[in-house]
Amino acid sequence: MKWPGFRAGRTIALVLVGVGALVAALASGLRPVEPAVLKPAEVDRLRMQASGGRDGAALATLRRAARDGNLDALQAVADVLLLASDPSQLREGLNDARSAATRGDARAQYLLGKTLFNGNAVQPADRQEARVWLERAALQDHSQACYLLGLIHKNGYDAPIDAVAALRWFARGTALGNPDAMFMLGNAYLAGEGLAADPSHAMQLFRDAAELEHPLAAQMLAYALRDGTSGMERDDQGAQQMVHEVEHALHHPRAVF
Repeated sequence: MKWPGFRAGRTIALVLVGVGALVAALASGLRPVEPAVLKPAEVDRLRMQASGGRDGAALATLRRAARDGNLDALQAVADVLLLASDPSQLREGLNDARSAATRGDARAQYLLGKTLFNGNAVQPADRQEARVWLERAALQDHSQACYLLGLIHKNGYDAPIDAVAALRWFARGTALGNPDAMFMLGNAYLAGEGLAADPSHAMQLFRDAAELEHPLAAQMLAYALRDGTSGMERDDQGAQQMVHEVEHALHHPRAVF
């Protein structure tokens, strides 16, 4: 026989037990684990502070956020540690990069791919796996991954040269606004490598890249303006301006994540 109110009474008892457990946990200093709330701009600031081992507290904050599930922070920790010289930090950075890459972070996929491509003190180069991660990043529109894949196919690093694939990746990187890809695509148009030569389009690509502070693109423009070649009218003043652009770009290198 079920007594009236038995089910309701049991429910109330269970709720009270749960509340009691929560109160006890709070009293002992415990709290439910939640992902650390760090905005991307805050993560980037902490990354810059922690880079080069300059700010241990910033790195510790990123590590805590990463442990709490913040994917941006996990990628940032990997980015910082993979520039370290200590082998244990390099291993931690590599593991963090792989963890974030596996979870779909395009920046971590690029970072892991680049690390595997070059190798380091704790990780021998593995260019086959590197291409897998770089392609995953590129397909998520990571422009620098597109550029690096273009170089790989153009130069045939541990793989046959594929000029068509190289141009395809350079074009994709250019569409995403990557100045390195613009420069390489401009060179292809200038020399007619794998496509019809188009010096005018090449100069426009160099100009676009120079506006994004690419020193070699500005240098190519300077030569063309100085000599009046590649469809450009001779312009000594414009050539000198490009020389200043080269100097500025060399003193202010772009950060790539």
